[in-house]
Amino acid sequence: MLTHDQHLLVDHVRSTWAHSHAKATLAMLALMLLQQRPRWAGELQDDLRDISAGVFDVDVQTLHRMLRRLDRLSLIRCCEFESSGPGAARKVFEATEVGIAALKAHLQHTLGYLTSATFADAHRQLLDMPGPMCACHKDCTSAEDPQ
Repeated sequence: MLTHDQHLLVDHVRSTWAHSHAKATLAMLALMLLQQRPRWAGELQDDLRDISAGVFDVDVQTLHRMLRRLDRLSLIRCCEFESSGPGAARKVFEATEVGIAALKAHLQHTLGYLTSATFADAHRQLLDMPGPMCACHKDCTSAEDPQ
């Protein structure tokens, strides 16, 4: 059984790991979506939420910052402006050849282990294990203080 302090440490480690890879993962997922077909920012925002199963519910400012960064790196480009009505035209983005090559290299080299049978077995085994019991909760899924 985990103590309350151990539970807080587990939550801190999970949060730290998640935060440290969030920018790169968000960019990777955006490139994955933009290589499929061009999208405008609002559509990309919705599709990022879907492809990440809700993990990346990114706000508009963060999304636009990421799009500007990817554009400066020539990984994406604005391919057209679209207006579906009387409002302002929307920028539509698509992945460039360089962006697709960078994404493929990242998936093959950096994340290639994700497709290995050994990784899949270890991942499945870990997730199938019963969760650790915590002195402050029945199941360690939240770092809220005990009530």
